[in-house]
Amino acid sequence: MSAMKRINIGILLLSCICLAGCWDNYDIEGLSIVMATGFDKGKENRGEPLELTTQIAVFQSTIQGQTSIKPPYQNITLAGDSVHEILRNFSLELPKPIFTQHQKVLMIGEDLARSINLQDLFDQNIRDNNSRMSPEICIASPSAKQVLDVPGKTETPTERIMETLKNRFRTAGILPVVSLGDVKANFVSNTSFLLQKIDIQHGQLVFDGAGIVKGSKKKLIGTLTKEELEGIGWITGQIEGGLVKVKNQADQVMVYEIQSVDSRVKLSKKNGQPSFHIYITSKGRLSEDWTSPGNAFQNKKLKEVERLAGDQVKVWIKNALGKLQGEYRTDVLKFGEKYRIQYPREWEKVKGKWDEIFAEADITYDVDINIDNFGSSGRKK
Repeated sequence: MSAMKRINIGILLLSCICLAGCWDNYDIEGLSIVMATGFDKGKENRGEPLELTTQIAVFQSTIQGQTSIKPPYQNITLAGDSVHEILRNFSLELPKPIFTQHQKVLMIGEDLARSINLQDLFDQNIRDNNSRMSPEICIASPSAKQVLDVPGKTETPTERIMETLKNRFRTAGILPVVSLGDVKANFVSNTSFLLQKIDIQHGQLVFDGAGIVKGSKKKLIGTLTKEELEGIGWITGQIEGGLVKVKNQADQVMVYEIQSVDSRVKLSKKNGQPSFHIYITSKGRLSEDWTSPGNAFQNKKLKEVERLAGDQVKVWIKNALGKLQGEYRTDVLKFGEKYRIQYPREWEKVKGKWDEIFAEADITYDVDINIDNFGSSGRKK
């Protein structure tokens, strides 16, 4: 056999090996696909302080002319004192191997989040080489188990949560996604942060404000209402859309629709203490007007809406800062990061007590609302 023939045969054999496929592949229907995991308080007196609820996707078998009435998911709840052990115990109840690569949500019941070190809670997820850092982290009220079992018509609770997150361009009441990777980074730097809070109202899942996690304690210390969360969005400029509803002296409704928000924070010192001034500008349109017809686009009217909308935003900001500085004394606005960049040497001296310094800091703000879009029902006069 010539050398050329031997080379060709070798290439052919190598090609066969490469085209043989993945030896460790599983049929998707032969796996228990985990979509979400919920953590709740267990029963301490039974030695089971943790309760885990895992949501598994259920594949529907389609028969021509018939519609399945089974829910598209299955929830299984087990308890114990070790996250990893509980996860392994799921294998005693599920006939198919657990697969977590498509997990979208990690949810913490509010009671548990207030009582446990969250870094310890997520330790197993962070250490596991098979865990992705992309799942959204949320606070659930009254419990993760209940939130993950709110029935839907065709979608799973996990799908509803992930789809609702996409509505940030319509409302300022939804936080930007906070992933497990983001939470890990905040734990490492002892940074305080917010987590989206999800509640059950009238039998439906509702995004209802945010939970405040204090960096030094690694625990949930309080919550913000939807309006206070909107105030945070205006401070940080992290708003993609939403509305500001106002009323004039005649109690008539006018609605400002947000098209853009820009926020700039200026740091200075007064008597050796940090002082922050926030410059907020927003452009948008008058999307609804219940005042006298015919004058909606007069300059005087538009100035009134701009002023009233600005005043309403200031109320939201004032209430949000009151909670953060007065009640919880915690900086989730990342003002400490701005101080670190501007005064790096001093930061090393104050970083251990920054939350207290933030709580006493002077914070002022200006809000400039500009209506530059009037829809298709009129024109500016």
